[in-house]
Amino acid sequence: FFNSKFQDEFRGASYKVMRRLEMAGLVTVHYCANVPRVYTLTADGYRSLKRRDLAKLPDFRACIADSLVQHELLANGIGLVLSEILGLSVSIELERYLLSRGAQSTSWEDIPLPDLWVSDRGQPKAIEVERTQKSAKRYKKLWATYRDDFPPNTVVLYVAAFPNGAKLLLARARKLLADFIYVCSLEEFKASLGRCPFIGYRGGQITLGQGGDRPQGSHPQRVPPASLSARQAASAGE
Repeated sequence: FFNSKFQDEFRGASYKVMRRLEMAGLVTVHYCANVPRVYTLTADGYRSLKRRDLAKLPDFRACIADSLVQHELLANGIGLVLSEILGLSVSIELERYLLSRGAQSTSWEDIPLPDLWVSDRGQPKAIEVERTQKSAKRYKKLWATYRDDFPPNTVVLYVAAFPNGAKLLLARARKLLADFIYVCSLEEFKASLGRCPFIGYRGGQITLGQGGDRPQGSHPQRVPPASLSARQAASAGE
């Protein structure tokens, strides 16, 4: 829905549809900071999808935090820049989950999924939108999974949205010898509309779009709808 509807469409027909679903008890509306409305499924709504074999997830959220809403909006905004402006093939976390259903892991939390995934046979790219810093232990575990379980030559591109995030992430990558980690700040990403270089701790760079999405310098060998204006895409995550 976020990627396929303009605001005027939502305020017209789409808003009325969502209102009818809310009155029927199939969705509930949340009001979060700086966001007009956020809709989530109710138990009845989830069961209705399940009966029609349309449920995409193993369960539903009974509540939603403001921080999650802000993260999802930012990740969607970055995804729109990558797909609509840079012309990359981007999938979201949910689609990655559906592709991972054949894995042995049975828990949603056990399946490591990036916020966004850029399809590329030669060099797949996981995009992580980092609004807050994780613990050293979590980075170590997550990056070990990227190293061991993801396709060969996968690189992980971080958009750091917290103070000094790019510097801190590069320092962590250097300490863990994670040469498949590349970083840029959110400010750089927005100012360049996604064309800024992602930097690795060894000095290598990756620039996305227009044939530039390949490392320059040091790089890892193995890591065991409707049109949208540039300004709309850049502000989508604000």
